[in-house]
Amino acid sequence: MKLEEHSYSAGFPVFCLGITANNDIIIGGGGGPGSSGVKNQLTIHKITKKTLGLEKKGEVILNSEEDAPTCIATSAKNPKTLVCGINSSNEDVKSGNNENLRVFKFNKSKPTLYKKTKTVESTDPCEYQRAVAISNKGDLIASGSTDGMVVVTDCTTLKPEFSPLKAPGEIMDVDFSSDDKYLSVLLKDQLRILDPKKGKTLNVIDPLAKKGDEKVEFRASRFSKSESDPSSLFTVLNKASQKASYVIKWDTESWSKVLQRKAASSPVTAFAISFDGKLLACATKSMAIVILSSVNLKTLHIIHQAHTFPITSLSFDRENKVLISASADESCKVYKLPETWPTIIDHFFIIMPTIMLLNMLRAFAPKVRVTPLRSSVYSVFRSYSSAPEYDTVVIGGGPGGYVAAIKAAQLGQKTACVEMRSTLGGTCLNVGCIPSKALLHNSHLYHEAKHDFEKRGIDCSDVKLNLQNMLKNKESAVSKLTGGIEFLFKKNKVDWIKGKGSFKSQNDIEVTGSDGQKSVIKGKNIIIATGSEPSPFPGFEIDEKQIVTSTGALSLEKVPEKMIVIGGGVIGLELGSVWSRLGAEVTVVEYMPAIGAGMDAELAKNFQRLLSKQGLKFKLNTKVINSEKVNGKVKVNVESAKTGKPESLEADVVLLSVGRRPYTDGLGLENVGVKTDSKGRIELLSEFRTSVSHIRVIGDVTVGPMLAHKAEEEGIAAVEYITNGHGHVNYGVIPSVIYTHPEVAWVGKNEQELKGEGVKYKIGSFPFVANSRAKTIDDADGMVKIITDAETDRILGAHIIGPNAGEMIQEACLAMEYGASAEDVARTCHAHPTMSEAFKEACMAAYSKAIHA
Repeated sequence: MKLEEHSYSAGFPVFCLGITANNDIIIGGGGGPGSSGVKNQLTIHKITKKTLGLEKKGEVILNSEEDAPTCIATSAKNPKTLVCGINSSNEDVKSGNNENLRVFKFNKSKPTLYKKTKTVESTDPCEYQRAVAISNKGDLIASGSTDGMVVVTDCTTLKPEFSPLKAPGEIMDVDFSSDDKYLSVLLKDQLRILDPKKGKTLNVIDPLAKKGDEKVEFRASRFSKSESDPSSLFTVLNKASQKASYVIKWDTESWSKVLQRKAASSPVTAFAISFDGKLLACATKSMAIVILSSVNLKTLHIIHQAHTFPITSLSFDRENKVLISASADESCKVYKLPETWPTIIDHFFIIMPTIMLLNMLRAFAPKVRVTPLRSSVYSVFRSYSSAPEYDTVVIGGGPGGYVAAIKAAQLGQKTACVEMRSTLGGTCLNVGCIPSKALLHNSHLYHEAKHDFEKRGIDCSDVKLNLQNMLKNKESAVSKLTGGIEFLFKKNKVDWIKGKGSFKSQNDIEVTGSDGQKSVIKGKNIIIATGSEPSPFPGFEIDEKQIVTSTGALSLEKVPEKMIVIGGGVIGLELGSVWSRLGAEVTVVEYMPAIGAGMDAELAKNFQRLLSKQGLKFKLNTKVINSEKVNGKVKVNVESAKTGKPESLEADVVLLSVGRRPYTDGLGLENVGVKTDSKGRIELLSEFRTSVSHIRVIGDVTVGPMLAHKAEEEGIAAVEYITNGHGHVNYGVIPSVIYTHPEVAWVGKNEQELKGEGVKYKIGSFPFVANSRAKTIDDADGMVKIITDAETDRILGAHIIGPNAGEMIQEACLAMEYGASAEDVARTCHAHPTMSEAFKEACMAAYSKAIHA
């Protein structure tokens, strides 16, 4: 059974949830104190009944110098009151003025601050109010903090009911019993039951301080609020080894243990009990949610991988119809609860007929004469006992595939990688990223020696090109790296199955070797990482001699006199630069009005200007019609995209670089029901799953930018989902680099995107001409451009054109991954003299003023 769910992005890390008297959801969280750029806030939402969506009704933006809300409590008997734990500013905390207990009063749908007081005694900003509860009569507030303080106050005046108590450890949870007779105060090593009016200790429960020989710790406690079961208390225990968690049910009349059951195989991070007292929910460190019956503590349902970060809060709604979860990954999820839960009898009647059918088929199968064409039914149920079985099979040995295979093996999986090339590494290592960078570097050195060394005092008057040696150097780099991957496979015990893989069934992969021999392997989990191939272009017949793709352009036998590059993207500009430096007259034909798709418009304009200075010619707003070979040349017919005016261009070599398409040829997706979209990309669901849950997909063959580093990140995350139940890829922080000279690199949003989204932003830029290192090496073309949120100063995008831009962009990636502001970077010391100082100065310009510009 799968629960109907709805996912909602809060836009900030969520630390706590609350349910108002009229069943609205309150979400609390934010970036904490300082200049993280993420606002601290409380937002109020209505649950839409039809879609389970969250409809925002109001919000309260809190002080950015203070902490984010850490806990929330509400009361049905006091419907206008909302209580939160919010630390004051670090300065106030250190001076002993931490007014952390905040009471808000609702004015329509928006809460306003009513009163605040101090319940956390520590002057350490790391200590905070972890738990808060309102009595069922709505007259008392109990708070517990990590410094061990327990305070019970009047809900109206906030005056303490008794002298604050100091416990011998951090408080994990507090809660009132349904009749307000008891207050539970939970520490890691004991449960204390207090009189909430007098503060007197009525009982102390040791958690079994040991389970067997292993230490356990309390994590949460909740009284049942049900009229049918008013005398139960539930506590959660985590093993100190992090390997298991348990739920215990207590009778509050005798304070005896009624029942204990294992909740999960990992620690519990959040706990909730439904308002009718029938259900319990445990969120685990593995990002799963376990729903249990409060009667017998038996598991009713498990939601796997509910979030990408650990779950911080859980809550049932007051009508007991939905369960809400929240996480620091900025997401909230609403799960619709069934009116009745399947019983073991229900499962029996569902499963038994299937088992009986399978047994019947097994009984008859040996009597059937099996032939390849006629026995399709039998083949479905064959076990293929002779086929090697693997925990994970990866189809494709490119950057995504080989990284996934190695990671799976490192995490204890028996792993195979199916690759049809004679070497590992895919397009990137064999005929893409790696060989092109070798040619880019060496052609730049040649160009420097020929045109630039003399002014630097280096006399190279007779520089000559040896193209064959340059190509050999490229092949040497490729050979060393592909051989390195083969070594890593052996080191990590990954089986390389050489041949082309195709799905025979949902777990069986047929591998056809280069000699035509076929074999079958089985995989419990399968990752498709088959990559992409160059997109064809109507009217052009590729021969990899005169009309070439990127593959042919890496191995031309001689430098062409003239070359036409169709497509002004990354591949076309890089390889066009290579052959331009080596002596070809290169013309780039681009349908769009600017080069560098996805690039910031300002940088694209400067980039084109610099490439033009180097000798490249550009024909923008130009539509390519077709080609024909005439007298050993290639004639390319084009027309203006604006006016339709025709024109013919002629060249020795034409490079087609109009993009790439997913490679699924012969994969047999139709045999197993894996779906593709209109562009031929394999449809991607959550956790990198395809429409067949145990078959996952990564890299170029699915959605997203076709980048090797993106595929690598996805490969690791996909394997982590398989082995650990969680994985992480931040698609907002995937950099792009063009390895020309100067290099161009960017990450995050560009100006035109932010304008289209209506986001207010600021810009800080700094030219390399003002950078001491760039001037010293006489390589000062370009700039650094930083785009930040106008209100928070958080870095939204970074764009660099200049020497070593591909290396410098990593500072932006790291800053954005951690939500840094421009000021955070600007106040970080950078070595002098370095190119990276230009990045710092651009950040200074974004929030204030640069020093050297």
